[in-house]
Amino acid sequence: FFFQAEDGIRGQPRSRGLGDVYKRQSQHCMGDENKCYLTFYALIVAISAYYHGYFMTSWNVALPYFSRVYEWPASKKNMIESLLTTALPVGAVVGVIFSKCIVSYGRRRMMLIFDAVVCCTVLVAFIQSTIALGCARFIFGFCDGSFSFLIPIFLREISPKQSSGFYGSFYVLFIKIGILGGALIGHNIPQAGSANKHYWRLIFSIAFMIAFFQAALLFCIFPQETPRHYAISNQPEECKAALGKIYHSPARVEEEYAVVSSYVQEYSHDQVSILDMLGRRHLRALIVASFLQIFHIFTGFSALMVYSTTMFISTGVVSEKSAINITLFLGIMNIIGVSGYSFLVDRLGRKLLMLIGKLLLIAFAVVIGVCSLYYKHAVPFLACGFVFSFSLFIGPTSWIYASEVLPPPGVTITTAIYWIAKSIYLFVYLFIQDSLGLHGFFWITAGINAFAFIFVLLLVKETKGNTDAENMHLFEDQKTNPELSPINTTRTGQSYTCLLYTSDAADERSSVDLGGRRN
Repeated sequence: FFFQAEDGIRGQPRSRGLGDVYKRQSQHCMGDENKCYLTFYALIVAISAYYHGYFMTSWNVALPYFSRVYEWPASKKNMIESLLTTALPVGAVVGVIFSKCIVSYGRRRMMLIFDAVVCCTVLVAFIQSTIALGCARFIFGFCDGSFSFLIPIFLREISPKQSSGFYGSFYVLFIKIGILGGALIGHNIPQAGSANKHYWRLIFSIAFMIAFFQAALLFCIFPQETPRHYAISNQPEECKAALGKIYHSPARVEEEYAVVSSYVQEYSHDQVSILDMLGRRHLRALIVASFLQIFHIFTGFSALMVYSTTMFISTGVVSEKSAINITLFLGIMNIIGVSGYSFLVDRLGRKLLMLIGKLLLIAFAVVIGVCSLYYKHAVPFLACGFVFSFSLFIGPTSWIYASEVLPPPGVTITTAIYWIAKSIYLFVYLFIQDSLGLHGFFWITAGINAFAFIFVLLLVKETKGNTDAENMHLFEDQKTNPELSPINTTRTGQSYTCLLYTSDAADERSSVDLGGRRN
């Protein structure tokens, strides 16, 4: 076999030969990207993440209103609220597992189907019944979970590696926009004593409009699947046509097609199963990505987004209307923060941003706990700083990271873990606050973030600027995968002849062979 070594490759765990040449070539070809098309396409794909934030915040601010309209008895109010709140993340777990089974039919095609399901579910939600409300929230969660699995993979498969963090952040950007939208819709919720008892139907109508808008654009303007899906389906011409929409240069299209084809041969959805994720080759990456998803939930951000109205009212110094207004401001801080994250993630890297974010969350959580005891008026303002720090430095990192270091079956597991953790967390939060108080909750949150900081510092590896294949090998070594050895001549007990080519220039445009001749 043929092997190329270049002594210009310094500080790498192994020589990548032609792969490193490709890495440097791609840095010169960044201008080949059709950025207008990519940005518009990524925005349309990510728009369904709006549901994630919208259902979270609209439910948060409308919970007292639903309680009045549906006339839940005081003795069962907390239990009904907890069950209905949990119905959405439980449905999301089912949606993630279901999406894994059918994702091979196409990312775009499945998104169109789930948009149709959202539209139909709105009609169920229009029935004024607690049981119908619970069923609707479960189905909304089912679609939300499916989108949370499909969107990061979709965005990763259409994004150039140099800007994968930027386009990947669109997923959480629309979650934040959804949070703001939910807060805005809650801003005008009728107060106690109002004769308007049908405003809740408007809350669900927004979901119908978003689903219809995305489906129309995907159907009319973006009829193609991702290049990787076409490669997996053995449709080379369609794959090149899809790449041609992303890159201007035919040479760049051919290069990217070679990279996609090589990746698919090793990590195609049909060849890698969920059980393979538990093997030595992927287990370390799976554990790291799973814990990042768990930390994403237990940082305290989810509790603030879902129960902020209840949390602020519990301080005794904030009215229901003021709590809704503060939640609206939290949504604004969310969007500002994640917008900044989009521009930082591909410059500073995933790991550094997470470390900075964890330190800030620890500080804010400790101070909020103290102020909830001695200076309660400061709690809402500190909560805004907490949310902004999370959005600016942590944001969608757990979603981006999982899609970078794991094939789709691994993303299925981490996404399911995210929703299971969220179900448990949201179900027990009200009981934790009743038992330990707001100060106890935030001090526990500070401890969890401290543990997360140590975890990220010791175990998370940087993925910024890597190709998909490099990220997949990031948590492997020569002991767990002998194929990573630069020259492996005894892989199957047979001997191979190796033709070694070296270049002291390490430059694809000007190389020197063993005889000293410059080509």
